[in-house]
Amino acid sequence: MEAQRQIELLREALDSPDRCAAFAKIISNTSAATEAMKWAKGFVDETMRDMAVESVACAWAKCDPLKAVQWALEIRDNAPARSAALSTVFSSWVASDPKAASNYAATLGQADQTYAIASLAPALAADNPREAILWAQGFDEEDAHSLATHGVVATWAFNQPAEAAAWALTQPEGFDRADNVRVIVERWMDNDAPAAIEWASHLTPGASRDSAFDLISSRFSDANPSLAATWGESIDRSELRDARLEAIAGRWLITDPDVARSWLEKSPLPTDTKAKLANPDAPSPR
Repeated sequence: MEAQRQIELLREALDSPDRCAAFAKIISNTSAATEAMKWAKGFVDETMRDMAVESVACAWAKCDPLKAVQWALEIRDNAPARSAALSTVFSSWVASDPKAASNYAATLGQADQTYAIASLAPALAADNPREAILWAQGFDEEDAHSLATHGVVATWAFNQPAEAAAWALTQPEGFDRADNVRVIVERWMDNDAPAAIEWASHLTPGASRDSAFDLISSRFSDANPSLAATWGESIDRSELRDARLEAIAGRWLITDPDVARSWLEKSPLPTDTKAKLANPDAPSPR
């Protein structure tokens, strides 16, 4: 009778707006979580099954995160299910014990570590971005280092863009900094586009400035292609500049062909690219 009552409570919890919290009131230990997981996997409907499994995993991570992680790692024949389970467990674990969750993530294999990092980085950055960035840069493996840093920077830039931007400029110029600067400008523009543009306009020439200008140009490409083109023309790296300008021109020629053609004639695009854009149906030269 007690088991039947638990199933009834679990079914009711599925309708809760906060399923994880609702399941956590029912699941207080690994034994209860194990039984609840058997129930969750019994759903025939895939959507309901996934919802139930995720809810149980989230609640399990609250009461016994180590056992919950071990359960996730035992999923060997279904990569999507394994990744989803690890993401759910670490998302729940980091909310209650960020240090333990982040320390454990560092012990995982590369593939599993990726799923954990994707869940940990935003949560750690929201709590303490400066500590989070130190955690992210502590990974020796390059992909993990980049993924963690990117995740932290994205959240940091949304909450405190000026601080994230100041940190980015302390890093050596290169691909990673350029990528981080792009993310920062993107998130900053979501909240305060004039401030983001003002900051980007003072960047020194290099990969980071090109990345910022390319992002700004892309943001204006639909609403204001002339302004987008101005930003695109300011990109120093020719391959990136030409790719952005070609993309702008392609759309602009559809929405305002006369103005676009006038700009295209004077643009810094290569002659063959101009010809292709001006006459897209013309046969390619042999």
